[in-house]
Amino acid sequence: MKKTMLFAGVAALLMPAFLLAGCASTTSRCLPGALEISPGSAVPGSAVTISSEPTACDLQIANGTIYGYTLVAEAHGDDPVDLGSTPVNSDGSFSSAVLIPEDFPSGNATLLVNGSAFDDCVLGDSCAAYSAALRIR
Repeated sequence: MKKTMLFAGVAALLMPAFLLAGCASTTSRCLPGALEISPGSAVPGSAVTISSEPTACDLQIANGTIYGYTLVAEAHGDDPVDLGSTPVNSDGSFSSAVLIPEDFPSGNATLLVNGSAFDDCVLGDSCAAYSAALRIR
């Protein structure tokens, strides 16, 4: 009886470890580096620089790859504004200046980058956009 109770106790202690082992992902996805906007706030008609450092993994970016930029005003529900595009280096890094349109409304905005690995969201994955917040004054 003592051996049965001991076995049951050990099994109860080890069971969570076996269950949690199935929750860990064995593969990690290669994604672009963090997106940076400088300065973090701007007035219409001014420029901001959008950039990203090289990735820690191989994104296999082909020569000639272009990322596009879209600016969306959060509170106004206005149509997204195309801010142009930039070439991407083979290591995933890029940097370019864009102009905020003169008629863009003040308030919080989101700058989206299109064309990156973030666009390749597989059904069932938890997906995020390649974006950064920007305050328009």
